[in-house]
Amino acid sequence: MMDLVDTRWLVTGDTGFIGRRVVSILHHRGAQVCGLNRGDEGDLRQGSAWRSRLLGFAPHYVLHLAAAGASGSIAPNELREVNVEGTRILLQTLCESAAPPRVILAGTGAEYASQHRLLTEDDALGPSSPYGESKAAAALVAESFKAQLSLTWLRLFNIYGPGEASQRLTPYLIQSARAGAPALLSSGEQMRDFSYVDDVANLLICSGLAASRQPSWEVANVGSGVVLPVRQFVECVGAALLRHQLVLEARYDARPPSAHDSPFYAPSVQKINQMMAPKIVRTSLTAGVAKTVEAMLAATENNYYQP
Repeated sequence: MMDLVDTRWLVTGDTGFIGRRVVSILHHRGAQVCGLNRGDEGDLRQGSAWRSRLLGFAPHYVLHLAAAGASGSIAPNELREVNVEGTRILLQTLCESAAPPRVILAGTGAEYASQHRLLTEDDALGPSSPYGESKAAAALVAESFKAQLSLTWLRLFNIYGPGEASQRLTPYLIQSARAGAPALLSSGEQMRDFSYVDDVANLLICSGLAASRQPSWEVANVGSGVVLPVRQFVECVGAALLRHQLVLEARYDARPPSAHDSPFYAPSVQKINQMMAPKIVRTSLTAGVAKTVEAMLAATENNYYQP
């Protein structure tokens, strides 16, 4: 991979699940990185706190990953303030830059109306969750800046890996096996596309490098390109745990599906593959799950866990 020495990257949400991996990769490749997060006077709703720092840093690229509601329940007003209003304030500020950067923004597949096939960028929007609604609204706000900034909106689907929030599927399976308790699941027949977090982090960076220098608006889906039932993912986690002498007992149909659980939720990745040159090499499910299980078990043994 090419080094990124002499490039400057602003990463919002730099302490989050994906943001931490992005920052690690950028540093490894020699880039200069400025992070914004709510824990360090980087709350996007409070532009006066970080505006001068951002403009002084003068980023070449911006990866907007900060969001509320991706994991866990958040009040609708906070979803709108963080995901919609925060995006508007950030983009307004970037328009003041002497040389406006290329901007990559993280959306979600939850913006789409449910389908029983691969979702494409031309499909109708129809979010069924408050989080999806807030992201769809944020995309409309972002698109309104297309005459001033180079903007790429990437709709992310199921992402797993070290550092996931504890209530998500993979940590729950690992915690259940460690406790010797059954993992209570719904049917497991839901079809999903699971992407390893480092692959997504690399793709976000490469999307910035590939983006147009001119004001523009692009939308693309992000996934692994492999669609499988949740049961198969669970079995893969179970096999990885067994290599650490831990047994995962998965009990299906032990709980109802969540309110916003679609039977089929997976993207067409044709467009993002066409946008990337060279093509991103994706981690296999077996390898990604093995890395995730090993990292999460090590973190637990050290009494340290990233929420």
